[in-house]
Amino acid sequence: MKKSSFFFTLLLAITLVTGCAAPFADLQSARLVGKGRIQVTPSVSTVALSANGESEAIQREYTLQIASGVTDNVEVRARYTRIALAGGGNDGSGINVIGLGPKFALRTGRVAVGLPIGFAFADGEVASEAVQFHPTVFFTAPVAQGLEVNFSGKVLLPTGAFAANLGLGLSTNLDRWAVRPEIGVMKYPGDDGYVRQASIGFSWSGGP
Repeated sequence: MKKSSFFFTLLLAITLVTGCAAPFADLQSARLVGKGRIQVTPSVSTVALSANGESEAIQREYTLQIASGVTDNVEVRARYTRIALAGGGNDGSGINVIGLGPKFALRTGRVAVGLPIGFAFADGEVASEAVQFHPTVFFTAPVAQGLEVNFSGKVLLPTGAFAANLGLGLSTNLDRWAVRPEIGVMKYPGDDGYVRQASIGFSWSGGP
């Protein structure tokens, strides 16, 4: 068996058992939505496994995030992701991932930390190992009017994987809407290969 095939099989096993091997794309900035406001972000991600110079698409992710501002410096963010495995894996039924957690501003509009916890299920079954905690730090750098660069880094617990994402926010009014292209990588300790993602999302914010 090729080593790339081994890692592909391993990743699928982790995805099925732990759930969050997972959606690691963020498609958000260090900006918080603000007290009494909401933000809705649908997105699509293509995820591939790279090992030994070879790359293989493993899944497509369809995600919806909803953020609600508790204060100007605290929000609660919910997330639902539907994972479609490449090649009709999991009998074509797909995997569902649900997450929820707070996000705190450390430096307004520039640095924030998110503490989401989530679980995965397929065909109505939820494994105890499917629960994961993804502490994430977000950095945002305004580049020009209507353009920001966003970076995020996270650890995926309990697997110990690390992930980093780099994206843009493009808009004529970043307080209301933004187009969000993003790329990212995830690495499991001890594995020779790595997982990469390319995503596109759209954020709309509303409220007072």
